[in-house]
Amino acid sequence: MPYALESNEEQFFIDTPNRGSGKHLACILRTPKRLLDDNKRYDISSTTRRCAILMHGNNSHKNFCCAVQLSRSLAEELGMYSLRFDFRNCGDSTLNGNKGRTVEEDIQDVEAVYEYLTQGGYHNIKFHVEAIVGHSRGVVDMFEWALKYNYEHYVPSLIACAGRFIGEKHIQGVRKGFPDLEEKGGHMQPSIIRGKYTEIFIPLSETNNLGHRSMEKIKDINSSVDTMCIYGSNDDVIPLSDSALYANALSPRNKLVILDGLNHQYRTVKHFSKEEAAKCEHPYHERTHSLDYNQDVADIIVKFLGHQDSRGRFYERNLNIHKFLPRWKKIEGVANFRDIGGYKSSIQGKHVKYNHMYRSADLSGATDRGKEELKKLGIKVIFDLRFAEERSEKKIDEIEGIKNINVPLLGDKSPMLIDKMNVYSRLLSNYYSFVDVYKHILDHSAEPLRIIFTYIKDHPSEPFLFHCAVGKDRTGILGALILSLLGVSAQIICREYEQTEYGLACVRKDIERKMVASFEEQGPDFEAALNQKLANGRQNWTLRRQGLDNLLSSRYEVMLTALDYLKEHYGGAEKYLEEEVGLKREDLESIRENLLVN
Repeated sequence: MPYALESNEEQFFIDTPNRGSGKHLACILRTPKRLLDDNKRYDISSTTRRCAILMHGNNSHKNFCCAVQLSRSLAEELGMYSLRFDFRNCGDSTLNGNKGRTVEEDIQDVEAVYEYLTQGGYHNIKFHVEAIVGHSRGVVDMFEWALKYNYEHYVPSLIACAGRFIGEKHIQGVRKGFPDLEEKGGHMQPSIIRGKYTEIFIPLSETNNLGHRSMEKIKDINSSVDTMCIYGSNDDVIPLSDSALYANALSPRNKLVILDGLNHQYRTVKHFSKEEAAKCEHPYHERTHSLDYNQDVADIIVKFLGHQDSRGRFYERNLNIHKFLPRWKKIEGVANFRDIGGYKSSIQGKHVKYNHMYRSADLSGATDRGKEELKKLGIKVIFDLRFAEERSEKKIDEIEGIKNINVPLLGDKSPMLIDKMNVYSRLLSNYYSFVDVYKHILDHSAEPLRIIFTYIKDHPSEPFLFHCAVGKDRTGILGALILSLLGVSAQIICREYEQTEYGLACVRKDIERKMVASFEEQGPDFEAALNQKLANGRQNWTLRRQGLDNLLSSRYEVMLTALDYLKEHYGGAEKYLEEEVGLKREDLESIRENLLVN
């Protein structure tokens, strides 16, 4: 039965391997649910430009195994787009006839899809491809593509579903199933072409092209890429030992998941009658008399790509800048204090200088010991990004040998200060509201940024610290501009920003006490009324839990959207600093030369 598109899906064709080739890939793109539903709904994620590519295996098609369930879950739970497609000679894409498939052409197809998404092929939207998910042969295609474009393209997560590691076993399996393989020059294989179940001829050359591969080389994939491998314990196509080979080759950045009692398509090997299946929570696959666990696989992938797991992996990987240098510094009385150096630059062979640039929350609570610790770090200047009102409420003592420069981002007469209560309410209600705050900072902070970057240029030997109130928003934007100028990828910048949620965990209770006290000052019924207004029908939503979560959030997708705004409205960090802030190109080159090291 032909697949029926859902309301937030669109099917179309793109050219491969390039425009005008006469060869086409059939694609289905699913848009985030919030684009179609009422924007006031809070049970679905805010829309992002994050996108996943989903890739099928041998003689398969774009609606393989968990593909439909996964695309649906990504849209609803993570606000992500997804594109799944038929490789050439599969499904609804251009057929190669008796020529069959090659991994080399598959790689061209993956690249065509990647370029289409990232270069604005779909309604001029330039997506961030955040994940590729491959099943079976699609795993080989995914890793081969990643190796070919290892440092040219950065996809943060590669997810391998039931992938083959040793290709020779594929050849052995085909020869065992088709003893006359050599004589006939190939074999017939069931497939779905143009929506109909049929048989196609698989030439021996296709079998050999896939089979003469082994995946040991994947250990060389960009070390910043996270991977996950998911297998059924009773896979009837791929030897389970291949899961261990992948796990070892991809260690330590890999997560291995083995699902008990499931086969290559993530269905149970145990057979069930209709009556037995009716008592189970999983869908029944009538043709094979099995239970379907593909939604479970989709849930595992969504969790892996979600906020908590992604943030945690980055935190663990970057706890140390190198073996003997911790990123996070213990400065007594100061929260959220870390070194932003050590990250790789797109400038070949360079990384960001460490022991030189630090970010934190405000220093008003720094003890005498904390001040001595600041001196030991060699910090020579502190950029205080707070408003005058904030500085008067939480004053910072002079620290001998360290210069303090007050440069309030936005300025002390920002419209955001005048409408403070409305802004505050929006931030409590939805973490995505911070996007507007960050756009506002970028639009109205040219002068303070000129002062900061000019000082950095003129004092190349002085390590510096920058902070605002909690070291999250104004500090986050300044940190993003610095790292962008230094060629750090947008994804890494957004993950670095996200680490503030760890940095603020120690002061959450104190912030909650102050928030509650401010509510009490407004009268006995103020908190209950505001809670009801901001909950907007959300069940079990409270200001003190979900509201405070939103207020203290540093979500990856928020900074990613802010960086998209920076690129689209100003041409990126470098043009912004030149044309909006007023720095010269040689100033920026000087800063880069000082803050990047081999």
